Amino acid sequence: MTDLVVRKIDFDLDGDVPFLWNPSNPAFSLQANAISFLAIAFEKFVVAAVREAMPQIEDPEVLEEARAFVHQEAQHSKAHRAHADALARAYPGLAGTLDEAIEYYQRLAERKSLAWRLAFLADMEATFTPFFKMLLDHERTLFRAGDERVASLFLWHFCEEVEHRSSGLIIYQEVVRSRWYRTAVVPSAAWHSLAVMELILEGFNRFVPLEDRVLDARVLSTKYSLRTAVSNLLPWRAKVEIPSPFPDLPKDEAREMVRGLLDSQSPFHDPGDQPLPSFADVWFEHFESGGDVAHFYSSLEGRQSQGWGAHAFHPLPVASIEPMSADSVAITFDVPDELADLFTYEPGQHVSIRAVVEGEDVRRTYSIYPARSEKRLAVGIKRSPGGQFSSYAVDRLRVGDVLGVAPPTGRFSVPLEESLARHHVGIAGGSGVGPVLSVLATTLEEEPLSRFTLLHANRDAASRMFTADLERLAAAHPGRLQVLDVLEDTHGRLDLPMLRGWVEDGTLAEVDAWFVCGPDAMADAVTAALGDLGVDPGSVHAESYTPGAARAGEMSAEAAAHADATLSFVLGGEELSVPVAGRTVLDAALATGRDVPWSCRSGLCGTCQARLCSGSVEMAHNDVLSDAEIDAGLILTCQSRPTSDAVRVDYDR
Repeated sequence: MTDLVVRKIDFDLDGDVPFLWNPSNPAFSLQANAISFLAIAFEKFVVAAVREAMPQIEDPEVLEEARAFVHQEAQHSKAHRAHADALARAYPGLAGTLDEAIEYYQRLAERKSLAWRLAFLADMEATFTPFFKMLLDHERTLFRAGDERVASLFLWHFCEEVEHRSSGLIIYQEVVRSRWYRTAVVPSAAWHSLAVMELILEGFNRFVPLEDRVLDARVLSTKYSLRTAVSNLLPWRAKVEIPSPFPDLPKDEAREMVRGLLDSQSPFHDPGDQPLPSFADVWFEHFESGGDVAHFYSSLEGRQSQGWGAHAFHPLPVASIEPMSADSVAITFDVPDELADLFTYEPGQHVSIRAVVEGEDVRRTYSIYPARSEKRLAVGIKRSPGGQFSSYAVDRLRVGDVLGVAPPTGRFSVPLEESLARHHVGIAGGSGVGPVLSVLATTLEEEPLSRFTLLHANRDAASRMFTADLERLAAAHPGRLQVLDVLEDTHGRLDLPMLRGWVEDGTLAEVDAWFVCGPDAMADAVTAALGDLGVDPGSVHAESYTPGAARAGEMSAEAAAHADATLSFVLGGEELSVPVAGRTVLDAALATGRDVPWSCRSGLCGTCQARLCSGSVEMAHNDVLSDAEIDAGLILTCQSRPTSDAVRVDYDR
């Protein structure tokens, strides 16, 4: 028997729910929506059949199995009804499509014997394990990339279908007691299932505009696919491509699923012999530990991040998105009151952001640009060539989307004193203006006798970021802010002669603090130029970045000599060991499959920091940790390689 648990979960589906809930995969969105409609109709059919069979069940354990199975299926139907109702609010005709699917199964129940209906139930339930295993094995690309509310509904349903994989067959065998009859029913069961699916897909085409569904829903129809495949064989016919819900599914996994489907209809099939998705264990463990499975991914990340201490990713909704140019946006996050202290920031600090983009777990670091007094968590994001996350943020991110955000880190400012009258200079290239803007705005507010000069380097005028913010600050602080645009298409690149000219004409005279931020090459060139001009290195505060790229430096001879070191690390109260194998501490830890904290991989953000408990390491780059923090044992694991035979670090600290 199966020890079934009836889980009553309230999914967050009262608001607007997109029809293409996974816009990166329209075909899968369509298929999952069809499954939702099918589940409502089929599970009403199933519940009625099992309840009719209960008086004939003599074994008390089977009877208890049947009761729990019915309750689980009733919960599935109820939850999917909430999803279907949400879609019908946007596309009212879909309510009629759902009614047609329900009526189809009701007519089928009236015509077919109880034995046939129980065989149909056993046949269908047997197919679910191989099919849902395939889906759950690829949950990162199929579900995590989509709307979390809808994804959470399907994850729950599919995990519970795997959980009660034997129930339909157990009930059938108790009442009908014929192995062969179930197999004999397979052809008609398959025909009726495909007929209902055709009905649902036709409704999608009829009532959901093409611009909202993107694809002709018939691409999921077996009849349409077969006709198209035959047509494509004819040399005089134009070839028609049929989009797949699983474009990246390896052929061996596809073959394994098909074998599983065929085996499931054998008269000697035993569901207990089928391989199960490892993700189901993750889901059940998260539920049993009190996790919010109605918001599965954000709650799972929140729980996991508790083990990451000060550098957890917290799920934050996007409150607003403001375009700044054709390829840049300003994004503001909604920080709940209970996290307000955690997300208090200093001028020039940055946050690491985590999202699933096209099925990949992507993490990037962006600077906070508002003044300290605004207490508003906002970042500027500019599209970079080939930038996976930046393109997603500029083109597809929407208000209400939830991203993982780590608390602010970084040191890119100087202490401010109200009585001081100083001259601060910012030199920013491209999106490097973000942290400089925060320093600039805070300085103008908190040091009212000081002034600020900004050299703002960009490709052209159209690519400038924060133009409106700078104009507002200049108007609010007349005579105290000077902005000098350096446009590559007009003035050429910022270089030593330009800087020397501004020093000699007094524009950059008597500077107390310099703030340099931009791409690596630009920041390095400016820092070198300031050195050539005799600027005190202690007054220069520099940050640099290479969009989307990691940096870990060359391996030294000492690190190479310890490439075979053993790493032990503590994360979330668990300690693991792994061979370093020439990798950084971070990469070695990630090789264990644990969700180790990281973001920039460049020594810029501090997300990956851990305490070095024993052994020794060398760090290639460090733009985050102070000397005192290093003396206290903190390291950036993305930049650290062992220089001893064994190293132990603690991410929990």
